[in-house]
Amino acid sequence: MISNVSRGIVTQLNCFEGDILNPGQKLISLIDIDSLKVESDVPEEFIKNIGLYKEVTIDPLAYPDRKYRGRVVHISSLTVIKKGETVVPVLISLTDKDGQLLPNFNVDIEIEN
Repeated sequence: MISNVSRGIVTQLNCFEGDILNPGQKLISLIDIDSLKVESDVPEEFIKNIGLYKEVTIDPLAYPDRKYRGRVVHISSLTVIKKGETVVPVLISLTDKDGQLLPNFNVDIEIEN
């Protein structure tokens, strides 16, 4: 029996009932939904408003009436060109969670002033 104390989503199952397993074989892939992070590309003209640990509001497209709070935990030191625009990748940690946000949801972020 395998058990897990954290909440997660199974993304890949590599074995089935009756399979013979080898030591170290990867059985399952999980996403820990309690530690989801938002990856955002901030246009270069707005990067001056972003700082490490800065508060942001997260607006999921799936739940337009719901807003989440987050905090910037990483700002890339390199820019990226996406669709002809220079952006800075930023990583945001959720500070309030209710289990509704799922991996790969699209969100908008609002930078707090």
